[in-house]
Amino acid sequence: MKRVVMVVGLVALVASAFALRATRGNDQRPPDDVATKVLLCATEMADVCADLGDASLTVRVEDPGATLARLRSGGGIDAEAWLTPRSWVDLARLGAQSSGGTDPFDSLSETLARTPLVIIIRSDRRATLETSCGGVIDWSCIVRRGGATWAEIGGPSAWGSLRVGVDRPERTTGGLVALAQIASTFVRRESFDARDLESISSTLGVAAAALTPPTDKTALDTMLERANSYDLVLALEAGTRLAIASPRASGQLELVELEPITSADVVLATMAGRRVTIEKTRVQQALTTSGWHFLDKTEAGVADAATLEQLVARFLQAWTGR
Repeated sequence: MKRVVMVVGLVALVASAFALRATRGNDQRPPDDVATKVLLCATEMADVCADLGDASLTVRVEDPGATLARLRSGGGIDAEAWLTPRSWVDLARLGAQSSGGTDPFDSLSETLARTPLVIIIRSDRRATLETSCGGVIDWSCIVRRGGATWAEIGGPSAWGSLRVGVDRPERTTGGLVALAQIASTFVRRESFDARDLESISSTLGVAAAALTPPTDKTALDTMLERANSYDLVLALEAGTRLAIASPRASGQLELVELEPITSADVVLATMAGRRVTIEKTRVQQALTTSGWHFLDKTEAGVADAATLEQLVARFLQAWTGR
């Protein structure tokens, strides 16, 4: 039975429609005088939210890391609700708590769906890496082999080195989940804290060196544009299957699910003293269409926001040398 490690939480709607309320924050609009409501969506939820927008609901999309930065700076987000993976909400609350501010959210929905972290690998290199990993590619092997030459791994020297792509963890959910999975792998527990990070400090340094430092563009987009940019990338599954089946991939990429499974689970965070009604069936249909999964509700222990923040800082420091 597959083991699910939950990292960030997803939209839950317990009635056919629900009302969202939250504190005013820095949103200066009168609470109930706005005819068109605003739903802010994390980039990973763009396809889902595109199906939710209508005459009464305006949808805006941005990287969750950018939203987090504005919330932490006290700028507010001028929206009724934020549809985003759970860890960003936890990080925003941590920032408010650390600065002595108030909770920017009134409530969160429970988990409704999720998407796992997977790898996308070049088809012509999968068998070679599997053999080098003992028959099955796993997270540990990716870190141990990342950066090594393909000649050392067992492939032709013409392939150069094994390039592993990851998204920016301070801005995207895919990057954040990837680092959490790597840490969990070497701590050897689903749940970990700052003390655990210290105990595997040298291993995290090896992991950072194994990953190609991320750029502003997602690793998968870069891979689709330039086939020789990466040999494999870590990505969220939702939307990925369609991308690698597109003509851009030219049939050269494969999706591989690894265990344990780490998932991105999204929540709908209510805020800014607003009320907005969204039909449950519409959200469920949009989630399913966009490749999100409806899994069991069993939750495993995960790192808290402070630990995730430290984890990201360690990798950014390793990549930038600062």
